[in-house]
Amino acid sequence: FQASLFGQRHPKPGLACSEFGYCEENPALEQWFRRFESRWLGVYDWMPDGWDEALSKLAGIIGSSGFVGSDLVVCGGPAWFCVMLRTLWPAPMLLYFAWPLTPLVPEGFKTHIFAHVRALAQAADPPTVFVVANWVLAAQFALQVRMQVPVQRPHGVYVNQTYAPVPAPNGHPRVMVTRIGQWARLSGVALLEQTWAYIEQDRRNGLAFPFELVFLSIRIRGIDTNKAFTYKDFAQF
Repeated sequence: FQASLFGQRHPKPGLACSEFGYCEENPALEQWFRRFESRWLGVYDWMPDGWDEALSKLAGIIGSSGFVGSDLVVCGGPAWFCVMLRTLWPAPMLLYFAWPLTPLVPEGFKTHIFAHVRALAQAADPPTVFVVANWVLAAQFALQVRMQVPVQRPHGVYVNQTYAPVPAPNGHPRVMVTRIGQWARLSGVALLEQTWAYIEQDRRNGLAFPFELVFLSIRIRGIDTNKAFTYKDFAQF
C-alpha cells in the first residue's frame, strides 16, 4: 500500500514526518484544520451555525486533492470530523479513537454527533470499522451511542522502536504516566500528589514500592518532564 497522512499536530507538528517519513503536505487542508479544529479548551463556537460552511470548505479541499480514489480511509478523530469526511468520501473507513466522542462539542450539538456516529457504524457499503484505545472509551461508546467496539492499543507497533527499558538510578523499573500535566490540570496534580503520598507511606512502613513512576508534562519539586519525548525515549520505559 501507498499511504499518506494529513492533519497530524499532536503531540507536535511534523512528528509523522520526522519519525515515520510521512512528509506529504496539503496547505489547504492544514489551513482548514487550523480554522475549525484548533482548540484544546472550551467549545467549538462555530459548530451550531457554521457546520455547513465547514463541510463545504472541506468538500472543496477533498475534491481538488485527489483523495477520492483511495482504497481505504483511516480516521483518527475527532468523531465530528470523521462524520464530515465520510459524508464527502464514501470509501471503506477504519475509525480509531483515542479521545472521547464529543469533547469541545457544544452541549446542544452533541446529540447531532451521536446520531451521525450511530448511522456511520451501521454503514455496510462501503463498510466502517470502529476501534478504541482503552476500556474507558469502550464504555463511553456503549453508554452514549449504544455501540460495542473492540479495544486495541497498538502503541508497541507504531512507535517503530525496539523496546529497550532503562532502569531508574535506584535500579527499579520505570513506569511512564502520561497526560498528567496540561491535559488533566488540577485533577492531574491531585493524582500525582496522592500517588507520591502512597509510595512514601509504603517506604516509611518498610515496604519497598518496586517501581519508579515518571509523570510526564510536569514541572514540580525540581522535576521537569515538560518537554518533547521521542518514540525512542518512550521505548526506554
